[in-house]
Amino acid sequence: MMKSKFFQGLPFIISCFGVAISYVIKNPLTFHLCSRTYEFNNYAGCLDHSIKYIGVPLLGLFLLALPTTAALFLIRKEVFYAWLKTMAWFIPLVALEVFVISKPPDFPDVLYQPIDREQLGISMGILLAIVTLIVIAWKYWRLNRQERTQKTKVQ
Repeated sequence: MMKSKFFQGLPFIISCFGVAISYVIKNPLTFHLCSRTYEFNNYAGCLDHSIKYIGVPLLGLFLLALPTTAALFLIRKEVFYAWLKTMAWFIPLVALEVFVISKPPDFPDVLYQPIDREQLGISMGILLAIVTLIVIAWKYWRLNRQERTQKTKVQ
């Protein structure tokens, strides 16, 4: 029992580390991650914009994942494993979208519509929470239904 609760808490621990790492990546000047900096009218900036473009959406995603993953402590083991199977394909899709969309264009394009990277991270976090709620509710419903049918068969 103790081992499974620790395993169920692992996504929360990963989310906490994700918040910390994405905060560091979002603020490259503060944490001295810039290899090329510039100064203009007492404003210092980072020329390594690709670092910041990845950190901004990830921070929103991990911040919204914190309460979702904290709730995993309270669910049954079977439900957690169903959630884990769903996240095995969901998280790579979200990561791919964040890394592909968060990359700034190499050339100006008239048809290119800039996407707010913070909004992208927040929307992916909301989508993660919705998918989590659907998976948990569906699995609880199926387990309760199976338990009721087994009780009626025994009687």
